[in-house]
Amino acid sequence: MITRVRIDEADGTSREVDLDDSSLRPPGQTVELGSTEPVTITITAVAERAEGTDSGPSAVGFAELGPVATEVTMLPSDLLDRIDADTRLAIVLSRERTRPSDRWRDDPEPTMVRQFALPVERTFDAAVTLRLDARATDAVLADLAGRTPVATASSHLPGIVSAGAAAAVDGDPATAWVTPFGQAIG
Repeated sequence: MITRVRIDEADGTSREVDLDDSSLRPPGQTVELGSTEPVTITITAVAERAEGTDSGPSAVGFAELGPVATEVTMLPSDLLDRIDADTRLAIVLSRERTRPSDRWRDDPEPTMVRQFALPVERTFDAAVTLRLDARATDAVLADLAGRTPVATASSHLPGIVSAGAAAAVDGDPATAWVTPFGQAIG
């Protein structure tokens, strides 16, 4: 669990805030800010939560930063500060995600925002792997395929693109729209 954060405000002021037990249950701990300008919040201390189910890295995070916030993961920089421009360097970033068909869990990291600083100027060749969100709505999937949706449903079996609404009207008896588990009525 997060026990302390540092808040750096746009005007240059910085302060440490200890998080108490109220931060662990709704509605959470309120921390007043000095202005409406953007702030940077850095986690400076964590501790194990005795009654928690996981004491590893997934046990630490914010349930909500509001009203609007972007969570940024800062990459470690200790080693980057020790290398010169002639040293070969590869930086590999990935996003924490779950299997799309795992109906019990949402992605712990729906977007990827990383920040790091290099001590010397460099150029890189970038390679990016994009994956289709198999939980996307019928309309989003049709848009990504560049077509008008022939049918849409409020939901379908999580992670199974072929179980979407289009399968109900495609004329193929081997395909079907499939409801999510536990949500079908009648």
